[in-house]
Amino acid sequence: MPEDSDARTTERSGPSPTTGPLGGLLVADFSRILAGPYATMLLADLGAEVVKVEGPTGDDTRTWKPPVRGDTSTYYLGVNRNKRSIALDLKRDDDNRTARELARRADVVIENFRPGGLARFGLDADSVRAANPGVVYCSITGFGTREGRHVPGYDLMVQAVSGLMSLTGDPDGPPYRAGISVFDVMAGNHATIGILAALRHRDDTGEGQLVEVDLLSSALTGLVNHSSAYVAGGAVPTRMGNAHPSVFPYEPLPTADEDLIVTAANDRQFRALCEVLGAAHLAEDPRYSTNAGRTEHRATLRPLLVERLAERGALEWFDLLVEAGVPSGPIQTIDGGFAMAERFGLDPVVSVGEGDRAVPTTRTRRTRRRPAGVAERGGTGMNDQDHGPGTHPGYPTALGASSPTAITLLGQDLAEDVMGKVGFGELAFWLAAQRRPTPGQTRVFEAVLAALADHGFTPTAIVTRLTYLSAPDSVQGALAAGLLGGGSRFLGVTEDTGRFLHTVLAPLDGEHPTDDAAWDALALGTLQGERAAGRRIPGLGHHVHKQGDPRTPALFRIAREEGQFGPHLRLFEAIGRTHPRVLGRTLPLNGAGVCGAALADLGLPIELLRGFALLARTAGLVGQLAEELRAPVANDVFLSVDLNNRAVDPDPYTPDHL
Repeated sequence: MPEDSDARTTERSGPSPTTGPLGGLLVADFSRILAGPYATMLLADLGAEVVKVEGPTGDDTRTWKPPVRGDTSTYYLGVNRNKRSIALDLKRDDDNRTARELARRADVVIENFRPGGLARFGLDADSVRAANPGVVYCSITGFGTREGRHVPGYDLMVQAVSGLMSLTGDPDGPPYRAGISVFDVMAGNHATIGILAALRHRDDTGEGQLVEVDLLSSALTGLVNHSSAYVAGGAVPTRMGNAHPSVFPYEPLPTADEDLIVTAANDRQFRALCEVLGAAHLAEDPRYSTNAGRTEHRATLRPLLVERLAERGALEWFDLLVEAGVPSGPIQTIDGGFAMAERFGLDPVVSVGEGDRAVPTTRTRRTRRRPAGVAERGGTGMNDQDHGPGTHPGYPTALGASSPTAITLLGQDLAEDVMGKVGFGELAFWLAAQRRPTPGQTRVFEAVLAALADHGFTPTAIVTRLTYLSAPDSVQGALAAGLLGGGSRFLGVTEDTGRFLHTVLAPLDGEHPTDDAAWDALALGTLQGERAAGRRIPGLGHHVHKQGDPRTPALFRIAREEGQFGPHLRLFEAIGRTHPRVLGRTLPLNGAGVCGAALADLGLPIELLRGFALLARTAGLVGQLAEELRAPVANDVFLSVDLNNRAVDPDPYTPDHL
């Protein structure tokens, strides 16, 4: 995604999660992909306010598709719920100041850049702790901050180098990776535990702490018994397929239809297994009466168990064995796992957000805040066991939120950082693009708003005044009536032109013409194609300014002065030069069409171009209402029509095909 495009954040549709055990804590999340975002998601689920800082192109996982929900990566959704997001380019001075101020205010800062990668931005641990001594700063790396600091850290690499892959797969086959990024998730959990411990320390002492987590260390501790076999016993474990080196049975065994995991980790469980299988004598056999014996003689015991298991199917055995207290389970796909969790009343899926914006996500915790069966009095009416993820789940990322003591907007304190310091045009751009515009971008954007604000007695202005005449107690109704009239003839030119130009340029994939002659050739070919297809060219012509729209040269000049004269404006300018050769007449470039080209060059979403026109026209309609209050004309408009109408005979409609 180009630097000037939006980071495609999404508003949270639910309330801000300000309650829960971590309610009131602010987390500045500079991490990306999985380990860090997983940790901060857990903190958000516990009630912390998490502000996710993304680069201008967004978190990498936004582009990891398929699968998707709508157009959003489900990978991204899976680890970023209950967060707010802000897109910052740390190389830009204003964005860098915002990031450092966020870190200065935060209770927790978490990042997973390469060691030292944030130092040049003043966001490394030493810099942040100097400005914020009480902060808990968590750094997640691949291979630590010493000799391995230069090695990039990805889960698959760590699965390989840690030895996990050497333990995964059939004894005579190749090593395999785990089906998930197991060490990223494990490191995320370790980071969360370290952060919670550091916060507990801060509660006692007021001191912040530095928490360091690396994937390789998480992996080695996560290998548990295999790591212990090496460091304490000098043994290097090897692949055993699905078998366990120290316990039998502890693996999948075939049944009448499919494999079933059968686990007998102690003598009692083995006796129960044998009784269910109708082979109680096996538990009395000296070879199999102890775990050590069963492990030693697995080669003779396994076929005896398989022979009995072949009498029933996996699901039938599962119910019988679980009832007898023998751990077992069918090997299922993910949907089967969720179905089983539902069967056991675990409610594995919770909805984040409300209405059409609701997104199903996976529960991470369940808490009981009172004894089971004790009715809740008042409060949210939530299930007495259901307070997660988060007391008030929220859709991943948002623009702003309120707490009892503050209002945040785009990662800024509204009262301290925005009011009186950020103009409305700059703020509108910032809200839509999720990045703060440069002064030059702000000037062009505000010139567009001014160009579209008001044009006298247009249909939208007339309907606004007439609606106010009918319902003077409903200013919002009058404004809404005018805005609803912003369609293809009025205001639609802005959107239509921007979309048209964008459609022409998209196939070029950034390889744009380099001089006027090449732009003219592109414009000429485009015009000829549209003419041959019988389609009109949006943005050409104006019903009033037939000799030239005065807004057009002004917008061209301002965009050039601010270095914002991009490919959309260049193509539209070329269309202005070449269209007489195709159409046989000269038409003015409509200023509203130039506005659409300018907005597209600013990197604003093409889908929202009409929204910016409506934003501008709202100001004009408020002006129309203000003038209506001072010098009413709506009633005269009404009477001029009412007094001059005349009765005519009915003219019944007859469809053309009859």
